[in-house]
Amino acid sequence: SAKAQNLHSSISSTDKLQESPSHVVLLCYEPEKLIPLGFLKYGRKDLFLYTNNGSLVESKNSFCLLDFYVTESKQRSGIGLLLFQNMLERTGIDPSKIAYDRPSPKLLAFLHKHYSLQNHCLQPNRFAVFDSKFHYKS
Repeated sequence: SAKAQNLHSSISSTDKLQESPSHVVLLCYEPEKLIPLGFLKYGRKDLFLYTNNGSLVESKNSFCLLDFYVTESKQRSGIGLLLFQNMLERTGIDPSKIAYDRPSPKLLAFLHKHYSLQNHCLQPNRFAVFDSKFHYKS
């Protein structure tokens, strides 16, 4: 996912995923080989967000999508949708109420295609939110 986000190094590794208190859904095929197809990492964080009137507020216990990646050769095959829907079913969260950490253009296109989400607001902390109360002009 570092490549998709134009980062110099990866944010998530198997060691970091195991140590994290966040929830993780990992999808694999060929169980004897455990070759990963993609993963999704989510959890709750306290975030500072600007409201549409420019006020800075602390959003306690915000639901966040922290990392989401599908192996390039398996993208557009339904794996990402399966992972995302699994997260939504487990948590009961509405996709428009999630804060997305450093979303890639591919993730934003995915959210628009499958959940009609558009007009996100990228906060200074690099989280994108779709909730209209947090849209502001910097």
